[in-house]
Amino acid sequence: MSSKEEKKYKIIFSNNKEYLLEEKFLDHIPKLKDALCNKDDKEYDIIYNSIESHIFQYLLTFINYTIEHPNDKIFIKNFLKNMDINTLFDVIYASKFFGVEKLLKYASNHFKSVIDENNPEQIKKLYGL
Repeated sequence: MSSKEEKKYKIIFSNNKEYLLEEKFLDHIPKLKDALCNKDDKEYDIIYNSIESHIFQYLLTFINYTIEHPNDKIFIKNFLKNMDINTLFDVIYASKFFGVEKLLKYASNHFKSVIDENNPEQIKKLYGL
């Protein structure tokens, strides 16, 4: 492998979708980095049966954007606000599972603020329950 060629890791999710992850993301996904720390080859198959690929994509979108714009609170607010309740719960779970602390903090706080700022009927309406 040339020095310019970046390692890529094949991640397989519960919905049998594959994602080829670039090495640059590993510093922002600590638990995945820990799982891969002793690997030497260019590609690896890592299987996560409890996470679907589209939820992992939310993590990568958040990480990629916040690397370039770390203090963009408007992006973060809109990013989370536009999720349905099931997606938000899955993102919170995946953030905790992979150790993406910044997203876990924002997603959990977003959910808490929705609960604190609305009555039960408003929450049902917001999330289509």
